[in-house]
Amino acid sequence: MSDPSSSDKRRQQDPVYLSQGRFAQRADISRQTLWRWLKSGYVRSTKFSPTIIRIHVSELDRIAQESEHEPSRKRRKPDKRLSAGQQDDEGDPPEPD
Repeated sequence: MSDPSSSDKRRQQDPVYLSQGRFAQRADISRQTLWRWLKSGYVRSTKFSPTIIRIHVSELDRIAQESEHEPSRKRRKPDKRLSAGQQDDEGDPPEPD
């Protein structure tokens, strides 16, 4: 006979696969971001049926490790538009369009 406490322990452990909503929650991202990541292949998933997609828990660790090693991204500054007669930082007048 099997030990009843061992099956209880298995139920209490984290599941191996997560739903999209649960994965997004644990990764602290929006579901839209997760959807884009899935579509681009950045996050791998398993399709259990035509409507059920699950993501392995190990993907959380993988993206966390990648984000630790990735240098911080700098926000892109918007291009400065010069009006007629203004000069850029180098003192040259703007070129006509």
